[in-house]
Amino acid sequence: MGDSRCKLIMGTQMNTSASQRWYSSNYVNVVRKHLHLCTSSDRQQALYFYGSLAALRGQADNQSTIQPGSRVWERKPPQPGELPSPLPTKRTRTYSATVRATSGPVFKGVCKTFSRSQGHGFIRPSNGGEDIFVHISDIEGEYVPMEGDEVTYKVCPIPPKNLKIQAVEVVITHLNPGTKHETWSGQIISS
Repeated sequence: MGDSRCKLIMGTQMNTSASQRWYSSNYVNVVRKHLHLCTSSDRQQALYFYGSLAALRGQADNQSTIQPGSRVWERKPPQPGELPSPLPTKRTRTYSATVRATSGPVFKGVCKTFSRSQGHGFIRPSNGGEDIFVHISDIEGEYVPMEGDEVTYKVCPIPPKNLKIQAVEVVITHLNPGTKHETWSGQIISS
């Protein structure tokens, strides 16, 4: 999309006065809401900026949000001559939630639905059971999932009550034959 919302995310100055830390902590919610509407290059830059805002939010709240393995700090800015990744990064999770998600077993399933514009979809587990929610930021690889794609995934409880689960570290293992697939950069590929 590349609209003013994405430009606004990247155009804010990073100062650390108390009023600006307050502004930044509230601004994080705007970033989260509109991030999936950005083009892939804008999304990459905005996500890097979002990591800086999350750090300021921790300073404003007088608490540390930076823990070992924090997903906010795994994304680095592109080096000179490097193309930025068109893939969305992981949503910010607490250190303990990240450890639980990455240490769990890998499951298999099939993509039931996925909407790139809405930023989420559902996976039908191969062992049956209730469909599992998947967020756009938890998808690995270069293709946007399509109905019928075979995937592997891990699960993580959905806060705040942790009563339901969502798919994380979703990897497309087999593209649905005979369908056109889109890459995160917008190219259409026939499978």
